[in-house]
Amino acid sequence: MAAGAETMLNLMEAGGSLLERVAVGNPLSLVLAASAFALSLGYLFQLGYRRHLGSDQKNYPPFISSGIPFLGHAIAFGKSPIEFLENAYDKYGPVFSFTMVGKTFTYLLGSDAAALLFNSKNEDLNAEDVYSRLTTPVFGRGVAYDVPNAIFLEQKKMLKTGLNIAQFRQHVSVIEEETKEYFKAWGDRGEKNLFEALSELIILTASHCLHGKEIRGLLDEKVAQLYADLDGGFTHAAWLLPGWLPLPSFRRRDRAHREIKKIFYKVIQKRRKSEEKEDDMLQTLLDASYK
Repeated sequence: MAAGAETMLNLMEAGGSLLERVAVGNPLSLVLAASAFALSLGYLFQLGYRRHLGSDQKNYPPFISSGIPFLGHAIAFGKSPIEFLENAYDKYGPVFSFTMVGKTFTYLLGSDAAALLFNSKNEDLNAEDVYSRLTTPVFGRGVAYDVPNAIFLEQKKMLKTGLNIAQFRQHVSVIEEETKEYFKAWGDRGEKNLFEALSELIILTASHCLHGKEIRGLLDEKVAQLYADLDGGFTHAAWLLPGWLPLPSFRRRDRAHREIKKIFYKVIQKRRKSEEKEDDMLQTLLDASYK
């Protein structure tokens, strides 16, 4: 271990000297050299850590090594995640680990292995640390995984209040009406993309049932696209990469979030000024309060 530490120090000294020489030249060369040095150093740190585990390695899941520093298996996983996981399952079993974008991920596949995850307490497995970067840009601050688990549990109870059998019975007629109206515009002949059509129909029915008739009345093709762009924020890239990166899907997600927020604010302000109460999920949340 001492030899490994000495090697690391020598590498850092050599890298520092290289950066000093490059610094007097092209700025772009400096950036590229610094990036390459940081990635290499991170890879060596990770490699040294895994070797340091030594005899304790048997207590860890099988690790799928990669020869690509920092990125790890991100390319193969992003290209075909299901195929990647199936191949790993066949080779390593139901529990295994691998790296992507500088992070180590451990998968538990199958009901027996997954039981360990789903039966664990939040004190042991902190879901906020994992999902917050994925959900917060979509749902906003102060809700879901952007808050401590105790507050999130209260928010779930608020939602449960409005999702009861009596409400579901009222939703049946609303869904039927929305479905008939939607397909009435199709005519008797033609071709449609069924996936896109059902996605639009789900947005219409869900908005009417859960958000209320005012929100539903504001929905058109533009707003439906905003919902689709917002839903497009749930990607592997959003899970792995910082949200401030100028990716097209990130920009569409953020724009959709701002526009949809404006729509809800208008309806909420109108309801708060009115003495009438609506019987929908939006009203349930407006009347809810934390204990």
